[in-house]
Amino acid sequence: MKLRSHLIILVVAALLPVLIFAGVMIVVFGRQQRATVESRLVDTTRALSLSVDRHLEIWISILGALATSEHLDSENLKQFYDQATRVLKTRPDLENISLTNPLNQQVINLRRPFGSPPVSSGSPQRIKDVVETGKPVVSGLFVGYLTGRRLIGIFVPVIRGGRVKYVLAAGVPPAFLQGILEKQKLPANWMATIIDQN
Repeated sequence: MKLRSHLIILVVAALLPVLIFAGVMIVVFGRQQRATVESRLVDTTRALSLSVDRHLEIWISILGALATSEHLDSENLKQFYDQATRVLKTRPDLENISLTNPLNQQVINLRRPFGSPPVSSGSPQRIKDVVETGKPVVSGLFVGYLTGRRLIGIFVPVIRGGRVKYVLAAGVPPAFLQGILEKQKLPANWMATIIDQN
């Protein structure tokens, strides 16, 4: 064997462990990076979920407080209409407020003048769910039949005498959920989506 061949074998023998070590380190580093990204993704998802839940609870609480109105006790729907209008003016995150009886007849809709003839609610299944369970319900994304805009519905029971007398509902534009996503300051190459039950 020539000296040149011996030198090539010596160089290869010296470099091979270094190359193997570098390859192993690249794999280990890649796994650590992936674990870090996955952990950050889980944390971000958890934060988004908590923020969305907190907003839903706020909207349910607002409607729940309005559901205790003494005007609903006395059947003074004009006074309740005025009270709900004042509440709506203070909440730019709410699109509309309506009051529906258990037969799915909207007796109040702030998008319509007070005293307008009752119309059927655009969410009969949600109304039925609230009447049957006596608990708040949040809908998926739907198109409001008066505005034609996409909304999320919040439905809260008005309970009197142990039964659901009315269902109080509010429409929330999904743009407020987009604001929640934007507050997370996600990296530019990430894509985040909030998915409803549908």
